[in-house]
Amino acid sequence: WFLMAGLARVFGCSLALGRVFSFVTALLLAVLIGWLVKQSTKDGYVALIASLFYLASPYVYYQAHVFGDIMSLGIIFSLLGIYLVSKYEGSNKIYLSLPLFILAFYTKQPFVVAPAAACLYLFFKDKRTALKFGGTYALLVLTIFLMANCLTSGNFYFHTIAGNRFAYNLVKMLFEYITTIQVHFVLLGFAAAFALNKLLKRELDLFSFYFCLAALVAVGVGKAGASAISYMLEPLAVACVLFSRSLVELQCRFKDYILARSLLVVLLILQLAALAHAPYTADSTFRLSSTPTEDARLIGEKVSRYIQSTKGRVLSQDAGLVVINGKELLVDPILVTQLSKGGMWDQTGLVTDIADGRFSLVLLKFDLEQTKSSGWFTDEMLSAIRNNYCLDERIGENYLYKPKRGHR
Repeated sequence: WFLMAGLARVFGCSLALGRVFSFVTALLLAVLIGWLVKQSTKDGYVALIASLFYLASPYVYYQAHVFGDIMSLGIIFSLLGIYLVSKYEGSNKIYLSLPLFILAFYTKQPFVVAPAAACLYLFFKDKRTALKFGGTYALLVLTIFLMANCLTSGNFYFHTIAGNRFAYNLVKMLFEYITTIQVHFVLLGFAAAFALNKLLKRELDLFSFYFCLAALVAVGVGKAGASAISYMLEPLAVACVLFSRSLVELQCRFKDYILARSLLVVLLILQLAALAHAPYTADSTFRLSSTPTEDARLIGEKVSRYIQSTKGRVLSQDAGLVVINGKELLVDPILVTQLSKGGMWDQTGLVTDIADGRFSLVLLKFDLEQTKSSGWFTDEMLSAIRNNYCLDERIGENYLYKPKRGHR
């Protein structure tokens, strides 16, 4: 947040700034993955494969840099921290990783995985060292948290913890998990097999611990509003490291070098085919960030003109549409809906404003008459819209509702 705030002061507020930043950090992360593989295998060819496979994932080239995500930055901090623990194991220099782990955690909360993996790994090596390391990390994180919460009069806790208690959907989690595995089946399969092999042989491997915990924490993708990027990029990045290490081990085990290389090439081609095909599937996860068609561009322009010509307040399911068209953003529906469902926000004022027709336009991505409930709005909000607004126009998948005549 501090980094982006500083850049915004220099370059101004722009969606392009976040996208360029995400693009650069994604490239840096790919380079880091390759470097880590080169350090452990001494094989530059395999290291290059690791880097390119990460960039080939549709979660990276189709989404991360398009939507301006910060996940790559957090993963960079986490991987560097894991590397330092691995390199300086047995000495006090492992504490050099703590600033990186703390930076990762305050980049985004799910990045507690790497320090947890480090503590678990150290616990099996030396319980005392693990407790000291974990205790120091927890103390530093808690100290920073208390200071930030004090300086913001409790708002830091509310916005980072209390306000993030979103509803959980098991079906959504399973869908995202299955989709990720389908698209990256060779990559994740090799990584999982490598980690399982280390476990069965009782060989302690820090990156295997990291991968397993990252895959476990990824169940958080089932939260309302959570995207695959927020939870799947980290296990994918670690999987690239384990995948490449497994390639080196397999080549060493095969006596027939040509046969080994041939089998690996076939598997790599299959994985590349799956990655290349993903954006063309029916799954909206990838279609959302694809280059707009001419029809989609025209629809977007028409919706923008409609919003800009509307006098008064606008309530939109897509909060970004309000901002880019010069309207005041009063609420983000999905956020206030989750806060209301969690008992942390009183929706009475908003529901009353809707019922009184105080919004000149309500823009939805679904047909109100065909939808009884939605994760984007509470049932009370939908009922108020349904009773006091009527469909004025449909533009593509955008449903534009105006107040009924008695409210105009």
